[in-house]
Amino acid sequence: MHRNPKLCIYCGKPGVKKEHFWGKWSRKHAPVEIPSNQESAKLIRNEHRIIRYLDLNLAGRKSSKTGALDRPGLVRSQTLKIACSKCNNGWMKANVDAAIPVLKRLNYGYWGKITEYERNALVKWIAQFTMSFEFADRETAMIPQEVRTQFSETGELTGHWIIAIGSAIPVTGNEPVHHRGMVLIHEDGSTEPIQVTAFMFGMLFAVAIYSAFPTPDEMLLTMSDMRLSTIHPISNKSVERPFWQHNEGTVLVVVDSVSDAFTAWADNQ
Repeated sequence: MHRNPKLCIYCGKPGVKKEHFWGKWSRKHAPVEIPSNQESAKLIRNEHRIIRYLDLNLAGRKSSKTGALDRPGLVRSQTLKIACSKCNNGWMKANVDAAIPVLKRLNYGYWGKITEYERNALVKWIAQFTMSFEFADRETAMIPQEVRTQFSETGELTGHWIIAIGSAIPVTGNEPVHHRGMVLIHEDGSTEPIQVTAFMFGMLFAVAIYSAFPTPDEMLLTMSDMRLSTIHPISNKSVERPFWQHNEGTVLVVVDSVSDAFTAWADNQ
């Protein structure tokens, strides 16, 4: 899904500015201390690998290449030119500000009781991060424009989403993000987009799945199998902290597991 890089990915208006998709506020809470020595700081490099299915076909082979965010600096210092000032300083900032209190807790591994307000704030923050991060690789940005526009105007998530969180123990402090774009190809040749994004934020592990069609129940089972607590769609259950702790190496494992679950489900249709 290609878009004009000079237009805001949310409202479609010109005047895009650099956006810290993690949020500047989070830099001082990063699991790796930023060196005070300028020369040492220059040695820190964010790794960004793009892994995609050829032709986005679930049944196709995967390819890998270096992404646009493979560059100097910690992950929380990275920016993308994707949003206009009005969006960035308006509703996007409001979503981030609402999530900061609970994110600070989860960043350091303290869950406590996650209230309904905090759950909603987390859902919006993870969805917003996912919609923004997709554009680190525009060729695999799968969430439709109308979904982003609706989200920017009403704060509501349209389409079909599963968002889950879990516990993580940082080992390297790199905080990897893995995004994968796919399509479900029907017998008549028509396609429907799918994406999965998984990442670490300190001691928080998060996953966001979007599909243009009703998300198969198998995806909820996969979240449970991966020891993740689903926070969207919202259920009557409280958000419990899973006992299993993820790390940098399991981010890609979760993405692969979701991809495999979609593939197995599609094969049985």
